[in-house]
Amino acid sequence: MSKPRYKWWGYVKNIIRAYPELKSQAEELRRTSLTAVYGGAAVKRGDIADKVFQAAARELPRQEQREYEAVTEAIAATERYSNGVDRLKIIRLVYWNGGYTLEGAALSIPCGVASAWRWHGEFIKLVAGQLGFMD
Repeated sequence: MSKPRYKWWGYVKNIIRAYPELKSQAEELRRTSLTAVYGGAAVKRGDIADKVFQAAARELPRQEQREYEAVTEAIAATERYSNGVDRLKIIRLVYWNGGYTLEGAALSIPCGVASAWRWHGEFIKLVAGQLGFMD
C-alpha cells in the first residue's frame, strides 16, 4: 500500500519556508516607538495611549496570521518531544537556515535518514493539523 498524497502538502511546505519572514513581520508590528516629550512642546491628551493602542492593534493579515500561528504551535509541540531539539534542527536546516537536503541535515545532526524523513513528515502534518487540513 502506498502512502496517501495530500493536495496541501506543497502549500504547507511553503508556509514553513515563509515562517522566518512572517515572524519578523509580526515582531515588527508589535514594536512600539514611544518617546518622552521634553521641553515646552504641547502634548495632546491621550497621545501615549493612542500610540500604545495603535501598536497593540496592528496585526498580520488574517491568513498570514493563521499560517504564522500554525507553525508556531507546531514548533511548540515539537519542542515537547524528548528529541524535539533534533527534530527542529532538521526543520531549520532544510527550510530556514541552510538549504540542506533531508539527507544532508540528517548527517549533520547526526540521525538516521529514515528518522529525518519521518520527523519532517510529522512536522508538516502538525502544521497541517493546526490549519485544519488533517480532519
